[in-house]
Amino acid sequence: MNENITQYEELFGKTLPIDYDTQADRWISFIDKVIRQKIPEINGYGISMGSPTDEFGYWHWQLRFNKQVGNMAVTADVPRLLILPTSTKPKSIYVVLGDTKPISNEDKEMWLKVIKKANQQLKRQQTKTFKWEAAIGQQNEPGGNQYVSLRSRTKVGHITVRPGRNSFSFAGSTPMPTFNSGSFSTTYPIIVSGAAVGYDWLEASKQASRDLNKFAELLSIAWKSTWKVIHSPQLIGASPLKIPNRSLGMPIRALRLPRTRKSIPKWLIKAFKKVDKNVALSNALKTHHEGLLMQSDHPSFANLAFVSAIETIGRKLAGSRVGNKERFRIGLRTVYSAKKVKIIEASYSPRSSTTHEAVLHGNESMAGHVGLPSIFNPDPADIFGISEVLKIKTVSSKVLEKQLRLL
Repeated sequence: MNENITQYEELFGKTLPIDYDTQADRWISFIDKVIRQKIPEINGYGISMGSPTDEFGYWHWQLRFNKQVGNMAVTADVPRLLILPTSTKPKSIYVVLGDTKPISNEDKEMWLKVIKKANQQLKRQQTKTFKWEAAIGQQNEPGGNQYVSLRSRTKVGHITVRPGRNSFSFAGSTPMPTFNSGSFSTTYPIIVSGAAVGYDWLEASKQASRDLNKFAELLSIAWKSTWKVIHSPQLIGASPLKIPNRSLGMPIRALRLPRTRKSIPKWLIKAFKKVDKNVALSNALKTHHEGLLMQSDHPSFANLAFVSAIETIGRKLAGSRVGNKERFRIGLRTVYSAKKVKIIEASYSPRSSTTHEAVLHGNESMAGHVGLPSIFNPDPADIFGISEVLKIKTVSSKVLEKQLRLL
């Protein structure tokens, strides 16, 4: 959408050596800082996609700047910067000014100076190392051991994990929601710390989040439970990250819950260092973990995720020469006998009907209803989460653990 832009002015007449894939975001942030120095009333910017028109026949990104007028943010009276990524490698950019009125020489000169200075700052920018901390917690495990805690501080690759000592409760979904209702999981959090490299914290925090989630995924396999991020990566401050004295509005330090202390297995430490290089196994691990997170509210898709994880292992071993169901069987045969595989492979059928026919097998369509299954006229949907999903979750976990131990 070009918003009535009718005037266009080339700035450099050539592409700029800004790598669109890796530098464009940082380049725009430098442009924002520089233009604020020249026009102090500017207090932000926005980016939108611009479609081709008769006057300007190219797809492009449109960078506009805002200023504050009273309680409203309005578009500043400066030409917009139209950014056109090229298809060359590395991807450079082409820049054009666009406005609803003729573009003056003063505006053009101002933009030339802004962009040249931003280019210089981008070129001089060096990567930094950012130290961070975060926390993961155990999601409620129906019928399982909820209160698992880390025994002691452990080095896992380039991150360090330590026990949180105190319990903490975090919000979750509830099977029968009302306006004032809610459910929660109580856990003994694990504090995770590490260092990530980037040009700024926004970039470095992506790697921190990948490391954090990878550890949660591996721990969920190792401890046969579901661990998730409950405190996002943050820069380490003057004092270490601490578990709050209160959670969900309640004091918790006095709460002493029974817990099972566990250590980090050696195979997990090895897998943390190597799993990223094994794309198929890494994908299967992530998908299995998504299945864990979906299990209660979305059993059919959780089932699909677990089957897909097993199938991915089968494809890794057999390649693309065999069909999907045979890949599933091959994945199963890594840990089960042929006789056992014959029983488990029935789980493939619900996966296929969900994938290809949009069939939901659980009680997703009855969200909000909580009741015991009928004794006289049982509905398979009521017990699908127990009869099928729990079973295939255990199988998927076993298949993945075997492959992770081999790394």
